[in-house]
Amino acid sequence: MIIGRAGKHFDETEAADYIAGYTIFNDITARDIQRREMRSGVFSFCKAIDTFCPLGPWIVTPDEVGDPHDLEMSLRVNGERRQESNTSHMSVTIPQILAHYSALGYSPGDIISTGTVSGVAGFRENAAEMYLRPGDVVECEIERIGTLSNPVISWQQAYGVPAPPLRRW
Repeated sequence: MIIGRAGKHFDETEAADYIAGYTIFNDITARDIQRREMRSGVFSFCKAIDTFCPLGPWIVTPDEVGDPHDLEMSLRVNGERRQESNTSHMSVTIPQILAHYSALGYSPGDIISTGTVSGVAGFRENAAEMYLRPGDVVECEIERIGTLSNPVISWQQAYGVPAPPLRRW
């Protein structure tokens, strides 16, 4: 969700008044780094690497989306469907999420992610085989919002130099 106006301490009945629109948020995680961070108890870097939060392909207004609790969602890697669900299966509603975190305060342009579709590669038996590799293309699709397509490239491709060594905890 994209927040459209500032607000703080509001309830579920007011939540819709703060939504300017919806977009797709592709939550990329470096699972190898995350597993090391899990041992230390500090989570920050595994989701905060440059390019790890692509958004798009555009912002769709609430009237164009209709009921946000009845949208088909899927994720494909190289055309292979890996995750699929419907927003009706969310454990909490969008108004509940917005109201709960409103104590922190919102500003126009804030982006709130609602979570992922079941089937995350990092928690499957064959997780290592499913990790993304340079050359892969990830497509996130949400009904009435669109498809966000992201190519996976190596550090070398992006920066022209080998990746720096990972620090060990």
